[in-house]
Amino acid sequence: MKINPKATLNEMFNQINTAELDQVRKRGIKFLCGKLPNFFSSASSDASFSMFNREIEDLLIKNVKRTLSDCDAEEFIMFVRLLASLSSMNTLQGRQELVAIIMEQSELDKKFNSDDLERIMILVSCIQQAIALFSKNVNSNKYVLMFIDNVLGIFDQIADEGIRFEILKSFADLCSFFTWSSTGTDTVSDKQIDAVYNLLLNYLPKPPVEAQLSQETEDKNDDTEVRFNFSYVECLMYTFHALAKCKQNFLGSPDNKDKLKDFRLRLQYFAKGTKNYIKELRNTLINSSLNAKTDADNEQNKIRRVALKVTTNIDALIKDLFHNPPAYKTSITLSWKSSQSLEAQGVQQPNKQNKRSLSVSNDSADSDCSARKKPERGIYQPPTGKYSTQNSSNDKRRTFSYDNQKTRSRLM
Repeated sequence: MKINPKATLNEMFNQINTAELDQVRKRGIKFLCGKLPNFFSSASSDASFSMFNREIEDLLIKNVKRTLSDCDAEEFIMFVRLLASLSSMNTLQGRQELVAIIMEQSELDKKFNSDDLERIMILVSCIQQAIALFSKNVNSNKYVLMFIDNVLGIFDQIADEGIRFEILKSFADLCSFFTWSSTGTDTVSDKQIDAVYNLLLNYLPKPPVEAQLSQETEDKNDDTEVRFNFSYVECLMYTFHALAKCKQNFLGSPDNKDKLKDFRLRLQYFAKGTKNYIKELRNTLINSSLNAKTDADNEQNKIRRVALKVTTNIDALIKDLFHNPPAYKTSITLSWKSSQSLEAQGVQQPNKQNKRSLSVSNDSADSDCSARKKPERGIYQPPTGKYSTQNSSNDKRRTFSYDNQKTRSRLM
């Protein structure tokens, strides 16, 4: 490789792209992605070779871009990690370029079809890989706006609730890095924020009128229940909060008084259900933590902690939106980010003994339970097929719902 790096690199990619057997192709990619980071690391200390590093990296990026058009999920992840290891990708411009390379594979700039679940899962996969590269200097504005225009419109047409939840989580992750633009480019329009607002309203029911409520109570044959989908609302309320922060006249304008009034009625009703659920979760956690004896008990407690994080996040956002005019100052950690962090701590410190506390906080966790549990699986199952989504729609997705009679933790 050091004798003639350019020719070697071109020949390796030629072998990968022309291989007739998938096994041969995959072995070539694994070899390439495993050896090149070490090669660049050793070459950086060689003064006679360092001048060629940038040229070789540019050649590598060019070849990877060409190969990405026909690779499966496992290969895609390996190539992204390879590119992320390059010194040229550790600059601000390099990160922006890497984000563009990843998101280009998602085809987010084109309209999505609700029947094309594979393409939807490719999008989710690309966002997962790109999210670690966003920052205050590398914002997600362009991709958030394309997501609203090309994906949100088909959300209600998707039957698989697990995929629907992954879409909302990916959208919320993108909105974490949405920033106000002083130049006027990549800013959210009234039409775009209205699309997010209307989708949120679908999961914020209006409070029942007293007459209707009494009539429903008297009708013994009426099985209708008001159910709150907290998992969806956390995602949608977070995204609306992030976008409305950059468009504060959406609710704060005098012309939108009726809209704000209706929104607050819904928030007030939802806040009441949220507080009831939080109270029940905390009481249950205190009692069950004392009496937990089996792994099944610990698993249930973990589910309750995630549910508690979901509901406390919603409660914090509702308080912000109840200000007059609505405020956008609250900062929260999304529930799935919180649970991933706790699992990582459990894996890194499996032998650490923590005292059991009788109180339950939003970030409390049983480290022993986390150490015994396997890490969460990804959203897809490589390696078969391009960006394989086989079995991904069958993975169980955990969402939390609540009705006025009892608390429900619903597994999908």
